Amino acid sequence: MGFHLTYLEALRVLGLWIFMPAMAILVVAGISAIYQKRQTLSHKKFKSITGFLLVLEMVMVVFGLLLPLSSQGTGWSLQTGILTVDTGLGTLRVAARDVHTQWVTHQSAYALEQRTLGTSAGSYHAGEFVLQNGRSAWVFEYGDYPVLAIFSPKYTILLSSPGITKLPHALKTSNDKALESAQTNTTWPYGMIASIVGVILALAIQLFISKHYAPYLPQRVATHFGLSGQPNGYSSKKVALWLGPIFSLVLGIPLILISALDPSNVALIAPFFLIELILALSFWWMFHMNRNQT
Repeated sequence: MGFHLTYLEALRVLGLWIFMPAMAILVVAGISAIYQKRQTLSHKKFKSITGFLLVLEMVMVVFGLLLPLSSQGTGWSLQTGILTVDTGLGTLRVAARDVHTQWVTHQSAYALEQRTLGTSAGSYHAGEFVLQNGRSAWVFEYGDYPVLAIFSPKYTILLSSPGITKLPHALKTSNDKALESAQTNTTWPYGMIASIVGVILALAIQLFISKHYAPYLPQRVATHFGLSGQPNGYSSKKVALWLGPIFSLVLGIPLILISALDPSNVALIAPFFLIELILALSFWWMFHMNRNQT
């Protein structure tokens, strides 16, 4: 017996807000297209501006679709006397014969006080939390169901999901299997490693572009372009050369922080690389346009 979150359930938990950036970009792209048509701009300029926004919008949609993968598969199961809890941070295993249970509520001392590691969104909580009584607990809660506290010699576990009411009896009657002690099988931090490597690679590409174009740029670099494609904003050469690396770090630092909460999740790497690719192409195009004007 057990319960594990499906992709659709994870998507429902996170909500439509994860697609709000994509919707906002789509609205801006529509406004841009209408404005450019009224200004009778060429098809090439229309494609370069609105097309860029549409590509960015699709990247954000992909980002939203990949985000639930970090929560998919989390849950619990009981087989042959072993209770297994997957919070997305790792897999916790305890022997049924070593635990005792107690029903608790969120208005008691077992309410979630602070998230240490993991995910918390609406009625979904998974990871390691500090409770109001000061204890540290491994938590998997989904939906509005009773909360079962499970106490082992080493861990406190809180579970809440469909089918949870049958678990106390199943723990007592489950086929016993020896397990010397509670075990936590942590997963390899592939997501964390990939995020760090990705940020370093993106920063290196931006530095390479800046170094390559530095000898060819004027002292006054055009950094903003209007809907007509003409420059309408400038900055010094020194500032312009550092814009790309700074933007890469601004995007990369949140990625690393999110990966630290779920080190094994690699779902965010693909949209990050797509955004960084668009960013690198944008700065290459900007420097190339300035070089042609010198």
